[in-house]
Amino acid sequence: MDVRNSLMHMKIERLDAQDGNLVLKHPKVLGKLPQHMLAADDGASVSGWITKIGTPAIAEWACKATAAIVQDIIGSLPSDLRKSIEVRYSQFY
Repeated sequence: MDVRNSLMHMKIERLDAQDGNLVLKHPKVLGKLPQHMLAADDGASVSGWITKIGTPAIAEWACKATAAIVQDIIGSLPSDLRKSIEVRYSQFY
């Protein structure tokens, strides 16, 4: 949800001076994501945070998280409604 909120309610990224260097200040949500899934810094330029999260690993993680949320919602429905939705969900997804 934090990634979604950071994307939907995007704030302008700021350049901050840090030890005499300009550093692009990213949203805090980047620190919560598994670092091995993020795009590596190229060292030559300052990348925006959306570039950092635009990796296949993050996309796969997001799809799996969304599927788990849908399955949790379906699991919380009354049994008669759940059965019909499970059939439709498994048909198309």
